[in-house]
Amino acid sequence: MKNTDSTIKEYNNYCYREKLAGRIPKSKESYDQERIREIDEVMTEVGGFKMGPFTLMDLIGIDINYDVTCSVWKSYYNDPRFRPHRIQKEMVDSGRIGKKAGKGFYSYDK
Repeated sequence: MKNTDSTIKEYNNYCYREKLAGRIPKSKESYDQERIREIDEVMTEVGGFKMGPFTLMDLIGIDINYDVTCSVWKSYYNDPRFRPHRIQKEMVDSGRIGKKAGKGFYSYDK
């Protein structure tokens, strides 16, 4: 198989869908700022992603991410793999919903 940019992009998309998307709740198990930064760095530098999962959640909005996670969890008949994490709920309830609010997993200047 010849490697092309589109092949690499398709592979990265596959990795995200199959590996990362199901792991985001697990990566929130330990809400430690240093660990969050480390996970984001590994995903970008080693994994080849444009941004890590926490940066992505801050950009999308943790409130939106939480709603989507709840929807996926319900559509998979409450499969524990897709259960929203309590940290998502706590962050939404406290208004730490990401870049648009100035604070999420990271802090931003408004």
